[in-house]
This record gives sequence, structure tokens and C-alpha cells, in this order.
Amino acid sequence: MQNLNITRHLTPIQQLCIIFGGLTQILGWSFFNIACLIFLIFASPNGKLFETSTKEWDTVEGVIQKIEPTTIKKKRKRVYRITSIYLYKGKTYENIYHIRGNKFNIGQSITIKVNPNYPNESTVLDVNKSFLDRSIALFSLVFSIPGTVIILISAKKNKKSRDLLLYGHLTRGKIKEKQQTNQTFTINNVRYPVYKYVFEFEYMGKTYETHVKTHKTSELDEEREKILFNPHDPSENVLYDSIPAAPRLDEQGNFVFDKKSYRNLILPFLGIGTFVFWVLPALFYIFGID
Repeated sequence: MQNLNITRHLTPIQQLCIIFGGLTQILGWSFFNIACLIFLIFASPNGKLFETSTKEWDTVEGVIQKIEPTTIKKKRKRVYRITSIYLYKGKTYENIYHIRGNKFNIGQSITIKVNPNYPNESTVLDVNKSFLDRSIALFSLVFSIPGTVIILISAKKNKKSRDLLLYGHLTRGKIKEKQQTNQTFTINNVRYPVYKYVFEFEYMGKTYETHVKTHKTSELDEEREKILFNPHDPSENVLYDSIPAAPRLDEQGNFVFDKKSYRNLILPFLGIGTFVFWVLPALFYIFGID
């Protein structure tokens, strides 16, 4: 039998791979990242991707040249397309934005922020904090809620598995029950039935159970499966092979972490970075938060 006295060591990055591992995390972060993408494309000032930080941009005066009604209405008010021109370093540029309801006149002066590195990129102060921007921003936030909830619930569950990996006792349990559920899991248009497994193990003269649902029946092919449990409360347990990104055990019973598991961090890091560096500053701008 394999040695069950394992050396408990996981780096902080490896622990994050476990917490952010699994298909549920992929689903949650996909929702979240799509919401961020929708926001950046449609709700950032002027609808230009990545133009969210204008603190270092230059301020110039522009003049409204055209005011054109569109076919879009928001809360019974028509959305207008406003075209302005501005002079920057001896050259004339054009700015186009949309606003709900028209409160401007042709020839009216407005204040414009200009990207000094790309003078054709600009945003109109205050005006671009429009109803349309705010509506899409709110839609993006609402769209991200299901993903955020999925992420938090899954991460909480995975964190318990991480804790058991580091501090729990490792034993082996035998299968007590295997039952097909009415659930299926689809991969490449192929449906796989989901099975519910019940394993039991003994600790200090008492018998405990651990439950798991999976379509990966081939991973549970051992006569006695490895189970991690809390020695202070053995009812808190997890089937070792069901832990996302769980390290492999070598012949001496030590952790061997699979480098492929580091891919679990791509979606979380992408989502967190996008939100912190682009979405959050843009939200502050759109809603006038300094």
C-alpha cells in the first residue's frame, strides 16, 4: 500500500491553483470576464477599449459641429450623436459621442480631454458620463453577479479541500454506493452521465461517509480510494481525486504538483487585472466618483 504519511507543503501559488481550480471556477470566471469585456467595449468613455484613465490627458476647448438624432430612445428620450472638433498642437481632430437628450447647440464650446500620445483619441468631460454609458455599465455589473456568486461559492468549497490537503488526515475508504443521477455533463457534444458515489471509512472505531458526484468514473477505479478528513470532525472530508488540481502522491507519499495546474490562474488573474486596472477606474469616471 502507498505510504499515507505525506509531506505537507504547497506554495501560495499552488494553493491558489487549487482554490481557483475546477470547471465551476472556469464557468464563474468566464461570466465575470465576459461582463468586463462588454463594459470595456460599450460603456467606457466614447466606447473605446482601454480608454479609462484620463488623468494625464491634456485639456482643450472644442466646438460642436453636428447634432444628429439617432433611432435609439432611452426612457422616451432620443439619443443624439454629437460631433465636435478640437485643435491640438496645430492639428484639427474630431470627437464623436452619444448623449440621451440634446442640451447643446451647434457652435457651442465644450471641454475635451485629449490623449497626448494619440491626439485623435479624446473624451468630453461630463458629457460622456451619459445615460447610455451608465446603463451599459449597470448591465455589465448585473451580468457579472452570477459569475461572482459561482466563483465565491466554488472558492469556499475548494478552500476547504486546500485546508484538508495541508492539515487533514489521509486514509482510504471503500465504495459503499454508486448510483446514476438524472444529470449529464456534455463535452464536445457527447453527454456523459453523472454518478453519485458514497465512500465509507473508519476512524477511531466509528464509520464515516464521503459523497461525490462526477462524470469522471475512470478516476474512481481503485478498490479503496484516498480520503482526506479533519481529525477533529471526520464528517468534514473530501475524496482526494475529486479535489481540483490536487497534487499527485509519489511512492513515498509526498506531494508532486502538476505544472499544468498553473493554467487555473489564467482566467482569475485576467479577470482581476482587467477589473482593477481598467473597469474600476472607468466606473469611477462614468459615475463621477473621484
